[in-house]
Amino acid sequence: MRQRYEDWFEHVVLEPVKEHEPRVYERVLQIARRVVEATANREMPELDDDGDDA
Repeated sequence: MRQRYEDWFEHVVLEPVKEHEPRVYERVLQIARRVVEATANREMPELDDDGDDA
């Protein structure tokens, strides 16, 4: 299901924006990069043997 959503988002949303509004598309990419970077920099909570928060 996730892959179908990503494919839809890319083809229906991003490609037309990239074609018709390249500056908006670049801004969207900048924001997405910041979100990914911020998420990657967060510390993961420690989990116990059951996979629950410790």
